[in-house]
Amino acid sequence: MRGLDVVSLTRNLVRHPSVTGSEKKVANYTEKLFQQQFPTSEVHRVGNSVFVRIPGKNRNVSNRRALVFNGHYDVVPPGKDDLWTMGKPFSARARRVKGERVMVGRGTADMKGGLAAEICAVKKILSRGKPEHDIWIAAVEDEENDGWGSRQFSQFIREKGWLATYTGGISAVIAEPTNDMAFWAPASMGHQGFEITFRKGTEGIWEAARFTKALHDQRLLWAEMLRAQQGNTPYELDGAAPKATVTNICSSGEIDTSCAINQIPPQAYLVLETSNNATRDAVNNGVALYQSRGVAVEVFEQSNGRFVLNFSSEGGHAATPDSKRSPAAIDVAAEILCGLEKHKCSLKPLAFGIGKAPSELKDVNERAPAVLIDVRLLGGVGVPPKEVLAFLNNQVAVLHTRMENKFEPLPTFFNDPEKSRIARAIRAVVGEKLACRLFPAACDASYLQGLGGVFLDTIVVGPGMIERIHKPDEYVRVEALRQARNLFINVYEQWAAT
Repeated sequence: MRGLDVVSLTRNLVRHPSVTGSEKKVANYTEKLFQQQFPTSEVHRVGNSVFVRIPGKNRNVSNRRALVFNGHYDVVPPGKDDLWTMGKPFSARARRVKGERVMVGRGTADMKGGLAAEICAVKKILSRGKPEHDIWIAAVEDEENDGWGSRQFSQFIREKGWLATYTGGISAVIAEPTNDMAFWAPASMGHQGFEITFRKGTEGIWEAARFTKALHDQRLLWAEMLRAQQGNTPYELDGAAPKATVTNICSSGEIDTSCAINQIPPQAYLVLETSNNATRDAVNNGVALYQSRGVAVEVFEQSNGRFVLNFSSEGGHAATPDSKRSPAAIDVAAEILCGLEKHKCSLKPLAFGIGKAPSELKDVNERAPAVLIDVRLLGGVGVPPKEVLAFLNNQVAVLHTRMENKFEPLPTFFNDPEKSRIARAIRAVVGEKLACRLFPAACDASYLQGLGGVFLDTIVVGPGMIERIHKPDEYVRVEALRQARNLFINVYEQWAAT
């Protein structure tokens, strides 16, 4: 079989644009690549994710195990071309930065470069003979949205019986950028979720709106702080709601399971009751303002004095670094409601939530709004989770409401890496040269460690600088790609020997 070059493969992957939701072409390319490079292995296509299993020699039923190399090839939108000063976003142009060769393009660091390094590492391992244990490569879609590809992989190995087959366990490496392998991370849950529940009825709706607006205002303050510190604004805070902020505010008090924890749905609603003409004018003025900012608003005025407002905005999913993008729909709904309160408008809020307004509003006073928050992502990369949690606790105290863990902490190998075969392997390879710490952002680890119905022994390590991702002129150092490939080879060999 022909050898694979990690630089060329990264370039080819980048030149297949694959913004989240549009991964078909890169999946076709990857499926064909796997079939050509691993002809005696099993290649599986599930949606726009592609998995390959390379069988190992070990058939010991009491200690059969596998190592999974996981990487996503979906990317966030690149934004406007004129923001890219070193090359067009999908050109994969070679440049020099501070004397070093780099490759510029959307996805070079997050994380087509890491995926290419994993694929090339596996090819090199196979050139030395049949591996001792099974190897999987999971090239997945939709990581930037709700982790659908890794959830599919977890479901696949569970339903096809592989989870039970590997009696010696399954380990995984996720090649997300860790500042060019400056550190490695024993993956934990990936999310730190809390549910905040407000009072039932009208007062609870007011509280939920005030909380949502306070959250939005605080995100803007964090964005300014980070801009002052770093000279730019992290993607998650750039002008609109970041991912993994408010996933549900609903008048039924139930968490909307159709929305993943790291996704803000693009629709929200507000139902008001008023007979005051000045309030009607204020509502219409607020609607006109946000329509001018790119938010679609449907207004239905009913004969009983009710206003039903449905908001639609791509700002909740917004994945462009353009600070002029439209705000999230739920933030708009909260802003309008709080604005009406500030101006002492005569009204009664009946419902406020994610999605479209319900057709019926029965027993509204018996329902309690709820908000789901992810502390690790709320502030974006650069705001310590402790600071975010302190802000949330302060808001909860002000509103006299309650906050509780939505997800019980799952076991983690961070405090006891001796229980982790893959952690022992990387430590044996790198010693103390690489720091061991928690990964500072979200990734698909949560879907390999509990949320996907499986629990794989997982670490995160890969090429690319976290500060470069999701921005114009994203790039990866060419030498870091080669270093990552070699690291993955050595980690596999050490893992197989333990």
